[in-house]
Amino acid sequence: MVPVNVSGLAFLAGYVGFASFLCLPAPLALLLGIVALRDLEKHPAKTGKGRAWFAVVTGAIGSVLLVVGVFVRATQ
Repeated sequence: MVPVNVSGLAFLAGYVGFASFLCLPAPLALLLGIVALRDLEKHPAKTGKGRAWFAVVTGAIGSVLLVVGVFVRATQ
């Protein structure tokens, strides 16, 4: 169920961003977010800066958690 007046893609992007906290796509979310921000700087008429920043933040946090998890598992 998608809330009224919300893009279905934006709604889906939110869930994918949250999933990056828990699984391997976090580095990909970080990379795509950075690439999207650079693309938005080159094309100011495009929108989506909030989604790109969301991907950068969740991707960075998820990547840190992934590295910590791998490190902890390797030291056991």
